[in-house]
Amino acid sequence: MQKFFLSFLSLFLLLAGWLVPARAQTSGGPTVAVRLVWGSYAELPTATGTRRVPTFQGAYHGPTDLVGTYTLRLAGNVAAGELRDAVYEAYPPADAALLRTATLPAAPAVRVRYGTEARQPYTYALVQPARRNPQTGQAERLVSFTYAYQVQEQAFGRGSAGGATARGTRATHVFTKSSVLNLGDWFKIGVPTSGIYKLDRATLSSLGVPVASIDPHKLQVYGNATGILPQANSAPRPDDLVENNILLVGDNNDAVFDPGEYFLFYARGPHTWVADSTGKVPTSFHHVNNVYADTAYYFVTVGGANGRRVPLAATPPGAPSGAPITTFTDRRFYEHWGIDPIGTMRA
Repeated sequence: MQKFFLSFLSLFLLLAGWLVPARAQTSGGPTVAVRLVWGSYAELPTATGTRRVPTFQGAYHGPTDLVGTYTLRLAGNVAAGELRDAVYEAYPPADAALLRTATLPAAPAVRVRYGTEARQPYTYALVQPARRNPQTGQAERLVSFTYAYQVQEQAFGRGSAGGATARGTRATHVFTKSSVLNLGDWFKIGVPTSGIYKLDRATLSSLGVPVASIDPHKLQVYGNATGILPQANSAPRPDDLVENNILLVGDNNDAVFDPGEYFLFYARGPHTWVADSTGKVPTSFHHVNNVYADTAYYFVTVGGANGRRVPLAATPPGAPSGAPITTFTDRRFYEHWGIDPIGTMRA
């Protein structure tokens, strides 16, 4: 039962995208040959117990499936696809008896699901490889087939009736081919909360940075803490570390990291504040507590070129005027943990 639940849960997440009927009328497109290996059985739960069904290697069994579902993973958005060269064979008598009262289609049901992996579009053709021969009435299983399809650069959404509707051409985006971490020596630092942090000789030396021989102008800090990663694949997010602006204090304009020099930089922690999109003035915010991590990480390296620095602000043209600012809006979040009278942790 536990094995079935885990299998169902993992495949439910896979099939949670949009399911639409598979389109036919393909010609000249790519094809994929598939052979199914039958001979095993699955015990599936029912309202009164379990039922034993014939299955094949790599099958996913949904809660109402009479036989397993085969998932064919295809790169891109499939515009049309069809099952070809299908080869069937009759179930062995013992297996046919298990399906004696089952309602099977005259041809295997094929549906497709559109999704995204690593920001690239993929299509999943879902095949239920069983039929009841319309001439003989026998239950038959699909042994091999070829899936022919055509790919187009469109994503499909859900229409008002649940069917497939074009959402327009996919926006192009150039992704980073390799991470900046691919070259050089990198040193990892943890940040528990948002604020301004100081990197002096002692701190950098404890990380392993050779402070005696580096040019301080070439020190770089990378990181892009964004709090909890968005669950939606369509939500924007950086695909690599970005360099942060840092301030070198006590710069003597030489290539030596002197004892009195240090760096300051602002780092966002694992927990974030989000502005409410209500249009109210003043703007209100809500705190988003990162339940997966209590530390955000940044990376220090000494590059071949000068690192990014905090730009200097222009000197005001005249003396300040107007009323002095004596108040400002601040946001704070307080999370208190305690023990209730029966010993249960509560927030």
